[in-house]
Order: sequence, then C-alpha cells, then structure tokens
Amino acid sequence: MHTDLQFREPQNQKPPKPGYQVEAETQSFFKTGYEYFSLSSNEATTRLISALKTLENSNPDEPYLWKEKYPRAFDIYPNTYSYLPYFVDFLFAQNIPQRIRTFLSEDLYLGDLTLRRVGAGQQYSGWHRDTNVYDSNSKGRMPVLHKLIFYPQLGRPSTPQLKIIPGSHRRMFSNRHIDSLQTRILPKVRIASSDNHALFFNTGLFHSAEAVQTEHPSFRLIYCFCYKYQLSQFGGREALHEIYQKRLFNE
Repeated sequence: MHTDLQFREPQNQKPPKPGYQVEAETQSFFKTGYEYFSLSSNEATTRLISALKTLENSNPDEPYLWKEKYPRAFDIYPNTYSYLPYFVDFLFAQNIPQRIRTFLSEDLYLGDLTLRRVGAGQQYSGWHRDTNVYDSNSKGRMPVLHKLIFYPQLGRPSTPQLKIIPGSHRRMFSNRHIDSLQTRILPKVRIASSDNHALFFNTGLFHSAEAVQTEHPSFRLIYCFCYKYQLSQFGGREALHEIYQKRLFNE
C-alpha cells in the first residue's frame, strides 16, 4: 500500500538566530598570527623617534647602560620603561590596547618592554618559536605571549628586520625536525624597518631575525603582552605593570 506523506512546518517556529559577526581584522589575525599595521603621526611618536636617534651612537644617561643580551645585541639596563616615558606613551598614542582588543577580541596586559640595539652585520636569532612543545617537552610561556615590535627607520633606507611564516602558530608538529621543515618550504613574509608601521604577532609563529645590513646599528622596541594572571612571571616589572594599568583604565 502506498501512502503519500505530507510534511508540515512546525508551528510557532523560532526565527533563526543571526550569525555571529567577527571583524575582518580578527579573522585575519586568527589565520595568519600577525598584523603589520600603519602608525598614526603624533607628538608622542615623534618624541620617541627623536630619542632613538640620540641613542643611535651614544650611551644612555647614567645609571642606565647598554648591556649585551646576545652577541652584538644590547638592551638598556636595568630596564627600558623607566628610562624615558615615551616608550609607554607610544602605546597609548597609537591606541595599541584597542588594536589588541580588535585582533584578539580580548584584552592583554603589558608584561615587559625592551629597547634593543643590534650591531651591523649581526643576526642574533634564527628560526624559532618562543613557545613550543616537542616530544611532550614544552618550552616558553603558556598561554603563548604576543609581542608588538617597532623597527624604526630613523630617516635611513628601509632594511629587512624579521622573517615570519604566516599561520605557523596553528600548525605545530610534535617532532622538532619535522616541524622545522616549515621554515624551508613555506612562504615567508619579511618585515622591514619603518617609522610608520609596527608588527603585532603571536610568538608561537615561526620567526627569525634578519642580519643588520647597514653600517649603523638597528633598533627594535619590543613589547611583551600577556594575560593579567601571567604578570607575576615578569619579576621586577611591577612598577611598569602599575603604570600601564593606570593608563589603560583611565584613557
């Protein structure tokens, strides 16, 4: 016996929920793990660049000094943040907290910042991830940190500073040797010095410093961002944490 079945729409059906909207920049950062973005022109950034030009071939004022971190790569010691207020001013003048919120859909906190001067011809780090897990052995902070790096041009020709492999933060193999094959076969992006751009990235990305190609030293201003509960991992930076959070919640 054949029976025709008729299907009816259920009564009082609820309208479909609207799709969850994600900003284009958030999607892009999720996929690539980095954003190289334009900086605005403002007084705080101009003061910062002027101060860096002064430090290009001179020592910082006492009691601060250049201390070798890697061969021919020197950081301001004992810390960068208290040497000049411009280093923190730069973040808020460029609206970095809001940019981070857009990229990640959450807030991060400033754990540390470092001004590094690298000598001509020097490459102080090859391909690596700041955080990795190989054969069940982990290295680096977890959750992974994010960094903002400003490579100022200081009126000189733009030169390569860093190589990254987009998307590699989402693709990690447990075997170190297999994982490192990505650095040989996958496309790279080169980040160059610029007074008008900065790089924000997930430090789980494969990245490698470029050798300084000029006779002049090269600067990089490195900001490390983390979750609030990770701030205790940055011992001796409590004053910086307080400065940043006061600015963060007052602006």
